[in-house]
Amino acid sequence: MRISKYFISGMLLLAVAAGCRKEKSSETGAPPADVTETQWEFKESDSLFGGPMDSALLAESDSGAIAILSGLATNGLGEITLQLFDPVAIKVGEYPNQNVLFQYSENGIILLENSVQQADPFTVTITAMDSLTISGTFSGIVKDGLGNAKEISEGKFTAPFQSVGDTTSPPLDVTGTLTIWSKTTCSGGGKIQLIVADQLGEVMQADAQAPVCGAAGTTSFNLPIGVYTVMGICEDTATYEVTVEPNSCTMLEIAFEDPEDLPGDYFPLENWWSYGDSNNPGDTLKIESQGNTTVDGIQVTSFFNTGTQENRYYRKDGSKYYEYVTGFGGVTLDEPIEYLFLQDDLDEGASWETDERTSSSLNPPASFKLRLTLQRKGFNRMINGKMYYDLIEVKTELLIKFAGVFQPTGSQIITLYAKGIGVVLYQSLDGSPTDWTIRNYDVVP
Repeated sequence: MRISKYFISGMLLLAVAAGCRKEKSSETGAPPADVTETQWEFKESDSLFGGPMDSALLAESDSGAIAILSGLATNGLGEITLQLFDPVAIKVGEYPNQNVLFQYSENGIILLENSVQQADPFTVTITAMDSLTISGTFSGIVKDGLGNAKEISEGKFTAPFQSVGDTTSPPLDVTGTLTIWSKTTCSGGGKIQLIVADQLGEVMQADAQAPVCGAAGTTSFNLPIGVYTVMGICEDTATYEVTVEPNSCTMLEIAFEDPEDLPGDYFPLENWWSYGDSNNPGDTLKIESQGNTTVDGIQVTSFFNTGTQENRYYRKDGSKYYEYVTGFGGVTLDEPIEYLFLQDDLDEGASWETDERTSSSLNPPASFKLRLTLQRKGFNRMINGKMYYDLIEVKTELLIKFAGVFQPTGSQIITLYAKGIGVVLYQSLDGSPTDWTIRNYDVVP
């Protein structure tokens, strides 16, 4: 499902870890000078997890209050998120499973989490709270990435408060406006509750068509530019990703019905797609399929890139999608390779590597391979003013062999695939970042 079917007896749902999670390299808040120990830890089986708890954010509205606690693990890979909901105000006391969201992830992959729908108990208790810090304990049953029950014990935390308007964070000069609206309201004409990052809002009325930016009945957020997770909450929830552009207004419609499924798969082989580079607005390109051909005895479909003036070769076999290449990351290989670049029926977190290939064009010669990871699937994101659903995100890394061991070169690509459309975003994360986003397309399923 693209829309989570969570409902908590009319109370506000907590399921915004992705939108509130801190980036490991961009935390700007700092604990107050008199806070000497802000830590978290818990046990699962014989394993002990722990690290610094960098901040606790508190947001309140007429719908209730949310506390969002986050911290990194001492191993440098893990991250914990705890979210608590109270219909009145966050305070000392016990918070049962339906008022709690717990997640522990490593390298962006969720390893342990509870569910507000589960019958097994998971409890967070706030034991102390003042203007500077919040402390407590947690324990109970959670699920791992395969859905197996795991027991969390001896969990505890202390975190420094960082308010939504915390002045310890330096101001960001470049901002944009996000206005959220809907064609419907909640049952009985109720307001749609909104969560954007660590802020709350409401859509108070239904509009038959898109209103103007900041219109009455909508909610507008002024935000630093970037990608945000937005959640709309009625009896159901709808979650989207949206990009806030500099000095402009982005309109987002909240809808609680699944959009119609597009026919086809995640990488159609016909007909054409056009893209623009968000980092360089004048740069555009078009990808056109040019029919079937044969390379090294393999029947493939040839794609022509008007930007690079190059042909690329693809084929698919059920849920598996392959590319035939003669080079990796601009490096010519001694021997071509056909590799799997997407398999749409894999679970989140699945990772695979290509065979090793050598390049004698370098001095000295070097061996390379690719590592691909299906990082996320089933999420929605607005790109260039249009919402794309049921996306799959794949990260591709170029590895080089050094001292007998393959190591990352730092060259990484993030690709988003939409069912029935194909590639909707291609983002290079190396020293010359590009952010190609889809502008238009004509697809034959």
